[in-house]
This record gives sequence, C-alpha cells and structure tokens, in this order.
Amino acid sequence: MPPSGFSSFKIPRKAATVTLNDANWPVFEPVITRYEGHTARRLGENSYEIDGQRTTTYTFAQDYYFVMGDNRDNSEDSRFWGFVPMDHIVGKAMLIYFSWDAAANLPRFSRLFTVIK
Repeated sequence: MPPSGFSSFKIPRKAATVTLNDANWPVFEPVITRYEGHTARRLGENSYEIDGQRTTTYTFAQDYYFVMGDNRDNSEDSRFWGFVPMDHIVGKAMLIYFSWDAAANLPRFSRLFTVIK
C-alpha cells in the first residue's frame, strides 16, 4: 500500500490539513474512507472528490499513529496497512520479551526481559 518514500509522509493528526496529490493519495485515501467515514475518489491527475465535493485538501478529524510490529524485519504493521487511529490502540509495549541477533545467530541476552521506557 505505501509508496516508496513512505517515511517522508506526515502522520495525520486532528485538525491537520494536507494538500492532496498523487504521491500522498494512496496513503491518505484509506484513512479518509476507512476511519474518517467519507466517500473519496481520485478524479484524475491531482484531482479528488470527498463526499461529492471537489477538493485539493483534507483536514483530519482525529489523531493517528504509525505503529511498528514486534518483528521489525518481518512484520505486517503500519508499513503494510497504514496509519492507526488513536481509538484503535488498546495497549502499550512495556517489556522486551525476546530479541534476536541475526548476524550472530543468537539471542541478544542483554535485551531479554528489558523494561521499555
């Protein structure tokens, strides 16, 4: 879903307005439709319609987060399915249960059961 350069996109926050364009549309369109509850479509190059109204900008109604999975190199997280609204977050990471050092082919024993600050 995210285009290359995804890391350069601003994470949507409540009352933030973005200018829509063909580079950010694939990132913001699912948020606008899935979580903000609007109908949205691309009309043509850098041309969009939200709830039947042509627009070039969108103002977000809620805060969003970029979440990382517990296995950074092999995890379906916000890099795969996009930003997550605050009301979908149900917990907080508090402890490193396990950490693997692929280069050494061993656990990182010093990190096991470490409290996350």
